[in-house]
Amino acid sequence: MNPAQRPPEAMTVEERTAWHRSAAGLDSPMHRAVAFTLRYAGLLRTEVAALNLPDVDLSPSPRLRVGTDVREVPVVDCLRDALRCWLHHRPRYTGHRDSPALFISPLGNRLLPQRINDVIWDVAAGGGLPHVRPVDLRRTYAVELIEAGYTGDQVAALLGGSVG
Repeated sequence: MNPAQRPPEAMTVEERTAWHRSAAGLDSPMHRAVAFTLRYAGLLRTEVAALNLPDVDLSPSPRLRVGTDVREVPVVDCLRDALRCWLHHRPRYTGHRDSPALFISPLGNRLLPQRINDVIWDVAAGGGLPHVRPVDLRRTYAVELIEAGYTGDQVAALLGGSVG
């Protein structure tokens, strides 16, 4: 079977650790935040690209507001820290004031899903995980929610109705 056609798989504990270390080691604060958002919020690439600044709530009960149906996804500590770091660096990007997008290119344009793919492949390669695909990150998030005691309905609600 072509690796791109295989069903989504959750990462093993060892792969999760390798992914985290590789993402944490990225030089770009934005790339770290993108990688952690994918991994620890279970969002689709298109959802990450569509996030706007008001969608990020880093209060004592941090949340991301996602999609047109406005589902709220809890933010774990490492994701909160990565988002704070990116928001601190974001004003250094040209055009940052003109874009409502959370993740922007150096010229201030909304980061496209294709660029998010590049971040995924960089993290996967850095962690020795060339087989990991975006859908595997989403599946891993879903499995971790189930392991933490969430019901299937709760997991589906956090994922927007689909695991992958």
